[in-house]
Parts: sequence; C-alpha cells; structure tokens
Amino acid sequence: MTAQSRQWRRSFGVALALAMVASTLTQFAVSTLSPFLIRDLGLSRARFGVLAATVFFVGGIAAPLMGALVDRIGGRRAFIVLFASAALGWVGMAVSTSFAWAMLAVACGGVAAGGGNPVTNHLVMRYLPRGEQGAVMGVKQAGPQAAAIATGLALPFGAARIGWRWALAVTTVLVLLAAYKSVRVLPRSGPLPRRQHGNRPGEVERSTVRWITAHAFFMGVGISSVWSYVPLYAFELGFNERVAGTTILCIGLVGLPALVYSGRVAERWRRFSGPLTAFAAGSAVCVVVMELAAHGASWLVWLASIGFAVTAVPWHVVGMVAIIRQVNLARAGRASGIVLMGFNAGLVASPIVFGWTVDHTGGYAIGWLATSAAFVVAAAVSWAWRVTNHSGALP
Repeated sequence: MTAQSRQWRRSFGVALALAMVASTLTQFAVSTLSPFLIRDLGLSRARFGVLAATVFFVGGIAAPLMGALVDRIGGRRAFIVLFASAALGWVGMAVSTSFAWAMLAVACGGVAAGGGNPVTNHLVMRYLPRGEQGAVMGVKQAGPQAAAIATGLALPFGAARIGWRWALAVTTVLVLLAAYKSVRVLPRSGPLPRRQHGNRPGEVERSTVRWITAHAFFMGVGISSVWSYVPLYAFELGFNERVAGTTILCIGLVGLPALVYSGRVAERWRRFSGPLTAFAAGSAVCVVVMELAAHGASWLVWLASIGFAVTAVPWHVVGMVAIIRQVNLARAGRASGIVLMGFNAGLVASPIVFGWTVDHTGGYAIGWLATSAAFVVAAAVSWAWRVTNHSGALP
C-alpha cells in the first residue's frame, strides 16, 4: 500500500466517523441538554422521555428506508442526505418553542440516526478491499463514542456560556464544515448498475441478517437501560451529580479504544457468533456487578462501567463487520438497516420498563437483574446461531 493510499484510507475512515458522529449527535444532545429543554420548553418528565425515545423510534423506522435509499442512489448522495437531515434536526431544536416543534426536530435527527450505519457500511464495502475493512469499521464505529464524549464535555459548557440554542447552532456550523470536507474525500460514483445487484439473497445471507437482528434487539434492551440509568443509580448510591455523571464519560472513554481494536481484530475472524456470545455474556456479568454496588461496595459501579465499555460497546462493530462480510454489496444498506431497526427497538423499549420497576419496587435490583437477563438472552441467540448452522463461518 502506497503512502498516498494510506493517507486516503485514513481520511476515508475519519469521514465515515464524522458521519456516525452526525447520525448520533441528536440523541446525546437531547440527553445532555435535558435540564435546559425541560425548563425552557416547559416539558414534564414524561414528555421529555417521549422526546428522547422519539430519536430511537424514528431511527428504527428510518434505518431500513435509508438502507434502501443508499442501495438505490449510492453512498455519496446518501452521505449528503444524512448530514442534511441531521443539520435540519439541530437547527429545528435550536429554534423550537414548543414540545411539538421539538418533536419534529428530533424526528429529523432520528432519520439521520437511522442512516448512519447503512450509509457508512455501504461505503466501506464499495471502496475498501477485504483486509482493510475491519480497521476502518473500528474507526467509524468509534464515532458515536466520540459524539458522546464531545457532547458531554462541550454542550453543557456552551449552554452555560452562550445559551443552549446558540450552542446547538455553533455545533451545526462546525459539523457542516466537517461534512463539506468529508464529502470531498468520497469518490464521485453513483449507484451500482443493476447487473451488479446479483441474485436474490441466499440462505446464508438471510440467516446472518435474522440472527444478528435478534441479537441486536436484546443487546439494545440491555445497553439502553445502562446508558439511561447508571448515572442516576450512582447518584442514589450517594455520589454527587458531577461524580455520578462521570460513569457515562467512563464508558465513553474506555469504549472508544475498545471499538477501534475490535474492528481491527474482527477482520481476521472466521466466525462472529462466538465473539458476539462472549461480549453479551460479559455484559451480563458486568450488570450483576453493577447491582452488587448497592450492597456496601459503591465503588463497584465504576468497575462495572469499565467492564460494560469493554464488553457491550464493541459488539456493534463486530455485528457490522459480519454484515459487510456476508451480505451482497447491493443489499448491504438494507441489511444494515434491518439490524439497526432491531437494535433501536430494544433501545426504545427498555428504559420505560426499567423506570417502572424502580418506581414500583423502590430499588434497582429487579431492573438490573432483568437487564442482565436480556444480555443472557442475546448470548443465547448468538450461540444458537453457531449451533444450528454454519452461517457464522466465512466462506
């Protein structure tokens, strides 16, 4: 590989990571700006919960549609659509004056959230040969972690200094400038000719999508509960608000290198069902440790958060590498969208149920045990994939 090609690959990976940042920024912005949104828009806690869930709900519906779009119009054009919908959502949030307008704004952000993986997976498959895909997948899947870290550090500071509306406006300008530079990295090619679409998907391809989608749903159930409640859990264990909030920062900082490393090593794996099983089982153990923190060892909440970052966070890049390795390029966008729809369905469902158990039992034990059970089921699904057929093995 020449120095010029290595430089292009790095630029290509950064461009895709920025697309993933743009696709996930809305969900992190809504969470980070929650005190300002509740105060200035006059939202109840219930309405705010609906606002937060809308991003995942719309993202789940939009994922297969955006997948079909990228397969039809090509990766570069879909890349532009992704950034445009994200920017429209941020501007809409910045100027919203009511719950209804805020809902429309986060719905636009949800469209971008649904397009992140389908668009970027298509681009990786189309422009990178095998052997180079895994490293770039790790970099681009680190985008959401980077978005979580940057949002958590920058938006509260910006909101306090210039107001949350102007902070969102500045964010929009910065990301659009990055998008302009990123889109210039992408080759100017349109959609694939129809003759390259190949035959109808075979059994291996359909099986891969089905099993990973089922695994993704239960991982989403578990991941969403931890992301949503671990800071509040730490606060109620006796830590102050600022210290409790570092649990999410901890997950983001540790999860970032875990994603990059997992993308590199996943390129060399012949089977994906085994690693997916291990990640889910490890996540289940970490949630049990999280529950033990309530029994006189509150420091365990940080140990559990670090373990969660190493086990639950990297599953996503492994699942996406499995998709791009076993799905026809012309159907990669749709396949990625279907998996993402399953993942988002889990993300939407679990925080509501988890919160209900806390309200009605006065504690977190049942919620954490149910979350651990969701990860156990995810492990069972991926193990069943391995046992029942050989679609987990690369041809």
